Amino acid sequence: MKDKPKVRRKRKYPTEPRPAQKELDTFIMYMYGPRGFGKSEFASHLDKHLFIATEPGLNWLEVCPAFCRNWKEFQEIVTDMEEMHANGTLPYTNFIIDTIDNLYDFAYEYVCEKHHWEHPSDVGWGKAWKAISSEFKKWMLKLAFLEQGLIMIGHTSKKDVIEEGIQDEQDAPRLTGMVLEFIGGLADFVLCGKIDDKGNRYWYTKPGLLIEAKDRSAKLPPKMPVGYNDFIKCFKDVK
Repeated sequence: MKDKPKVRRKRKYPTEPRPAQKELDTFIMYMYGPRGFGKSEFASHLDKHLFIATEPGLNWLEVCPAFCRNWKEFQEIVTDMEEMHANGTLPYTNFIIDTIDNLYDFAYEYVCEKHHWEHPSDVGWGKAWKAISSEFKKWMLKLAFLEQGLIMIGHTSKKDVIEEGIQDEQDAPRLTGMVLEFIGGLADFVLCGKIDDKGNRYWYTKPGLLIEAKDRSAKLPPKMPVGYNDFIKCFKDVK
């Protein structure tokens, strides 16, 4: 007896444009800066959040943490969120990944162990790097397509730069290459946290020398306050 052919569920398509989104918890954001800058503290103010914590250090913050120690645990978290979203029981409106740097490392280790690679360079034609990138993108997109707020927190590392003939060290995103390109493309906003010569801290929203930044609205000021309440006020004042 032949199995009955599966009936494809018809998708529903919008017939009217939805209003432009203006609340912070409807956007995807990548924010990076030096350790202790206040990135986690900023994100802890978001309502109904789930902190996907890839490292300790949140004890002093009032957060809802889901500790993620490896790539398989991240897959489990995303699968759980998908299931709750599908049956209408998802209690979160914001997902915070702290840090995205560690999460990518987990994907790297997972794919290399799965294929018994000591290092991606052992595989020709960049196939290993592509496999790692594809695995990372696949699960990040699953989370992003839940259409909740998504904040990705990252650290900086020192990189040499030559400006006007003078070599110096500057802070730059720890993420590089294909993964930085993917995260930068996925995000609505990329905020670079820097401390000026007077010790003032700012989020930079426009790209520059060793500043990976992005403002999809094209309306944010070049520098914004680090404190959550001041930032939100500035964000909402943008027309």
